Amino acid sequence: MFVHWFRDMMFDKNDRRFNVLEYMKFSDKEDPNVGKYNAGQKFFFWAAAVGALALLLSGVVLWWPSYFFAAAAVRLHPAARPGLHRVLRGHRRHIYLGTAAEPGTVPRHHPGTVSKAWARLHHPRWYREVTGDRRS
Repeated sequence: MFVHWFRDMMFDKNDRRFNVLEYMKFSDKEDPNVGKYNAGQKFFFWAAAVGALALLLSGVVLWWPSYFFAAAAVRLHPAARPGLHRVLRGHRRHIYLGTAAEPGTVPRHHPGTVSKAWARLHHPRWYREVTGDRRS
């Protein structure tokens, strides 16, 4: 999944305007420059990827310790787990929004598609890029 999403998860100039406080308050304010993924989703992707990589690499070193890396892995592995756990716990908001908060979202998960109206409302720049519609 990392390889699949890597390109979409690169931060761009529009992500600097992302207001995490408005996002966390479930604000109705939609940024007209939100692409396929907003800055919060991109941050979550990178935090999860870095945390998972830290756990993987330090875990491998703990399985086959070498004198040089074992000391670092013994410290990194326990430190990475709570950080990744906090990131994943923070993902609860997305789970809520993807189920109970927005009726009709659960059936969209399997095919992975959204309606044009939903895309235009929640991710306007992405909608314009995909459809070529410059009016919205």
